[in-house]
Amino acid sequence: VEGKTQIPGLITQGGIPEFVQEEAIADGEENSWSFACYPQSQHLKLQLNKETEKQLGALVQNKRQRLGILSHELLSRVDSIEQIDRSLQEMQQEALLKEEELYEVRDLVINVLQNADLIQLFSGNYTHLNEQDIIVSGGVSYRPDKILMNEEEAIIVDFKFTDKIENAHREQIENYKHLLSEMRIPAVRGYLFYGFTSQLILV
Repeated sequence: VEGKTQIPGLITQGGIPEFVQEEAIADGEENSWSFACYPQSQHLKLQLNKETEKQLGALVQNKRQRLGILSHELLSRVDSIEQIDRSLQEMQQEALLKEEELYEVRDLVINVLQNADLIQLFSGNYTHLNEQDIIVSGGVSYRPDKILMNEEEAIIVDFKFTDKIENAHREQIENYKHLLSEMRIPAVRGYLFYGFTSQLILV
């Protein structure tokens, strides 16, 4: 069908796909899952930028953490090295990025995208979803950094710009894997990628 992928229920036409848990059809039945599509409003984009700006403002004196947040933000906007410069320009226009930070953030993200392990992981025939919400019953939402999907499997990748590998990071990926497994996807894998040390870890 034109405008749709071959993944059952995943609609990419007209907006940003979100994973939505549907209500049970009848008492005693398990909840089912489907993909739905909601256009992201300009207001929502502004709110997300304000959150990033707030985080950055609190880290004026911590250059390394600022670089991590900025690099994370840039990775959420790009899928390839060719998209980096335009996205950096947009981040400057949104007052998220200082001139003196531009080249450090650029180099850090290029280093991530050129990582041989990530290149191999991303080389398959997947639909790439960046920062898409998984919305469960009750309206609670979760947002993995990247999900790669095809008819056979889903791969979750979360980027971390910290110096330590923490158990909380692994628990976060395990939770994402559980949520996608409930969608009856045949196989789900999860990875952590640490940008400062170029480590890709299977969870």
